[in-house]
Amino acid sequence: MTAPAAGGGPLEIRHPARWVPERRYVASVVLGTWLGFEVRFIEQERADTEISRPDAPGTVAVAEGTFALAEEQRLRAGSVPRPPFPRWRVTDPSLRACVTSDWLPVVGVRDGVEPIVVSPDRVEIRFDLFGWSFLSLTRYEEAVGDERDSHGRFPLSASVAYEGGFHQRPLVDEYANVLAWALEAAGVGPRPRQDGYGVALTHDVDRPVAALEDGVRGLARRTAADLVVRRDAGLAMRRLTAFPGARRAGFSRDPNYTFELLMDVAEAAGQTALFNILARTRVEPGPEPASPMDAAYRLTDPPIRTLLRRVRERGHRIGLHGSYNSYGSAEQMSLEMGNLRLALDDLGIGSDRLPARQHYLRWAAPETWRHLDQAGALFDSTLGYAEAPGFRCGTCRPFPVFDLETRTALSLWEHPLIVMDVALQPASLQRGPIDDVLRQVDGVVSMCKDIGGEFVVLWHNNNAIGRRGETVYREIVRLACGGVP
Repeated sequence: MTAPAAGGGPLEIRHPARWVPERRYVASVVLGTWLGFEVRFIEQERADTEISRPDAPGTVAVAEGTFALAEEQRLRAGSVPRPPFPRWRVTDPSLRACVTSDWLPVVGVRDGVEPIVVSPDRVEIRFDLFGWSFLSLTRYEEAVGDERDSHGRFPLSASVAYEGGFHQRPLVDEYANVLAWALEAAGVGPRPRQDGYGVALTHDVDRPVAALEDGVRGLARRTAADLVVRRDAGLAMRRLTAFPGARRAGFSRDPNYTFELLMDVAEAAGQTALFNILARTRVEPGPEPASPMDAAYRLTDPPIRTLLRRVRERGHRIGLHGSYNSYGSAEQMSLEMGNLRLALDDLGIGSDRLPARQHYLRWAAPETWRHLDQAGALFDSTLGYAEAPGFRCGTCRPFPVFDLETRTALSLWEHPLIVMDVALQPASLQRGPIDDVLRQVDGVVSMCKDIGGEFVVLWHNNNAIGRRGETVYREIVRLACGGVP
């Protein structure tokens, strides 16, 4: 997401002989993938990581933290640092421009120790920049922790970032910026421009047609919500009149069938929308048990075939929405990916490598990434908080993922999810000032812009219904895209 560093030879990274696959992975992501440097690793007996370049005068030294632990501590709960972390007041104007606040949480440094020391031709970073970045990107704490919510997800409240009060800031990106600043200050390499801000509009197709799920009781309940909660009599009338024919050819009049609107909004903003499709029904057998949370539709149903065709006709993208129990099964994941590809082939619209996101954001470290990689997914976009906007991986930049068990980088990339509609305050989605919704989103959008990262938003088609639903979504896109549509 950043411009490559110009000129010069590769950075030489001299590091201790511990946690070698882990430290080389994170240094490659931060210095190579993000900052654009070519890197060369040199293993030495030393107590820190030193970065230099043969044709440059200076060096940057980065202190050890997580990687100073004995390797026997790897993947044990005690290997995760816990807050409180010192908050360092950033006063240098050029360094302040690298971070999103005038204070910076510094992991792995004692109170009273200056986190950054600058001397001629040398900058010392005395906090755990590489170690914390690795823990965040790989969701290490989720692999070693056993806290789970009712859907088997690692809860926000159990995370170090939430406990430390920085879950809504991209701390790993800020650390990368600090490292870029240090390399420039030491004369090692130029700091790259950060001009890569982008927006990804994504939509998980859970309930494409309300009538496929609603019997008469469900119809009555949702109509009452239209009148009492959403206060939209027109939406209630549309729901009632569309219901009799929605299971047949009249599905496009169903309130939930907002896909043409979502594509209109994306195109007006100059964006390409992504629609993630469930490829397993609630009663379909498979390697893993089916769930009531799975699809009430089949890939062969007319509403879905029409949607797939229209998405491709209009130049948008299709991805896999892994079923409720697929996240822990390579066989189930591959079966669903294959089924979706067959459905696309049957329509004659091609089935290149498809992106993916897991249903209900169910995800396990590191198994789910491994299963998606084996299924041939192009990238994943599951890793966001289910409870609030924020930065679950500490970053808004895409990155190649790492398997904590095999200690290898995979071909799969993660595009972290920053905002999901149902993670916003539920009442504000249905009623009250729209500014209440926008305030929850504005801060993280601004940080993504400052970092030059990617603002990934998930908005379900059934939350873009009625006057308010459409208005809220349009305003979110306008906020993210700088004034359009």
